[in-house]
Amino acid sequence: MFCGDSILRWGDQARRLDSLATENAELQEKVKEANLERSLWEREAKKASPFLTSLRKALAKSEASLKLAQENQDRKIKSAFKHSDDHALKVTKLEEEVVTLTKALADRDHAYAELHAVATKHFEQLQESTRLLLEGDSMPLRHAKAVIDSQRQVILRQNG
Repeated sequence: MFCGDSILRWGDQARRLDSLATENAELQEKVKEANLERSLWEREAKKASPFLTSLRKALAKSEASLKLAQENQDRKIKSAFKHSDDHALKVTKLEEEVVTLTKALADRDHAYAELHAVATKHFEQLQESTRLLLEGDSMPLRHAKAVIDSQRQVILRQNG
């Protein structure tokens, strides 16, 4: 029995060894296929490498160009806002000047109206004085001459 057991074990080991040899052959075949595939990929990578480098360079140039364009646009926008602010300030100053000039015109118009009223009154008094002068020498005539002289002084002071 001892011998039979040994033979059985030896047969199991032989089958196992055959199985391992078969598995080893299959694995070696897979390694060959993997190495072949790896070399194909390496060749393709070498072919694509200049394209990738070129693409990276083009991308870097494009990014630099885009950044420069953005900076230029930012400067233009800032300049436009500055001009806009300057124009708004000018408009505000001009509006203030218009208000000042409008007030000056209103004051002038008021002064002309007062002067016109005085001139009208003076003209009426001159007409009255002329009428009295034509009628003769009287107390109202002397009074009219005094009023005329007084009004003349007022007008000269206002115009002077």
